[in-house]
Amino acid sequence: MPLKNKVYLLLTTISGLEDVLIEEISELYGNTIEILESRRGWIIASIDSNSPSTLIDNLIASSRSLERIYTILFRTKLEIDCIKTAIESTSIHSMFTPYTKFAIKLDKEKYVDVDSYQLVRILGDLVCNTIEKRKGYRPIVSLDNPDIEIYCKVFNRELIFAFDITGPKALHFREWRVYLHPSTLNAIIAYAMARLSKAKTATRVLDPMCGSGTILIETGLAYGKPMLYGMDINIRHVEGALENIRRAGLESRCTLKVGDALSIREYFDLSFDRIITNPPYGIRELSYCRTLYELYEGFMKSALEVLTGNGYITLITPRRRLMKSILRKFKLKVVKRKDLEHGGIRATIFVLTSY
Repeated sequence: MPLKNKVYLLLTTISGLEDVLIEEISELYGNTIEILESRRGWIIASIDSNSPSTLIDNLIASSRSLERIYTILFRTKLEIDCIKTAIESTSIHSMFTPYTKFAIKLDKEKYVDVDSYQLVRILGDLVCNTIEKRKGYRPIVSLDNPDIEIYCKVFNRELIFAFDITGPKALHFREWRVYLHPSTLNAIIAYAMARLSKAKTATRVLDPMCGSGTILIETGLAYGKPMLYGMDINIRHVEGALENIRRAGLESRCTLKVGDALSIREYFDLSFDRIITNPPYGIRELSYCRTLYELYEGFMKSALEVLTGNGYITLITPRRRLMKSILRKFKLKVVKRKDLEHGGIRATIFVLTSY
């Protein structure tokens, strides 16, 4: 990977949402950020080296689909001699003082047959040896509280050696979140659902199982046009969602009610051109349905009663077989589908419309 006049970045997102991140970056920055490679859960991009820190700071502040951002120091074959040569040829020593603490974080693709513990130890020794050779001291290794986290991505017998510049928290941790639902949806996924639904052009967006309000808030912060409506059967979640909405500064655009998603018309005498929601994955979360199918069936019937003729229903669920039955029963067309993997769960975003 040539480094002249360029800064190379590794950008991560939810596995399956790489194209959402690429589209968002393209909208925000055009050709200023060049996408070079896309893989499951991450992409590689380059920016001009004249003022990289300003652009990176803006990207961190503005992107809603970015999880973490790393600056790439080098990319090489997964061979000890190649890695040693690459580390020694960098200016990594300039980042260290006698008191700097560092850690190696290894991110290995599942199919790569490498002993992770041994590789981390080797990488740490190579860094320490290089700095000792250049500066006369060995840096401090601190796994719990490092000043510098060196991120090593291993895939296809290659290694990317990079520095985490995101900050202490991943970017899906939003400042507006003061109330946590027990099954809180990742904010990046919520934003992706709004984007895939084309909520930017919507007039009214409804989340009838709004929980802590994540979908409504991400929609409202990303797009200034739609009015936002939410409901949840649990009054505590509605109160918590209101706390989050106030923190996000969206209270003037949002209406929340305590209500049953199986009877939307009883609570809102309106039609909606976007209905976006995250229904429960397991029946143990419910007290008013005998089966999960009963919930999905009742919700879909209720949602279609208030959906405009050209509107979309968007939901995320790991219950693909159940969704096939729902699609057949209500004669729904899949406009878009995204298969995700997050937190050990494989789920699918469905964007639906009626025929």
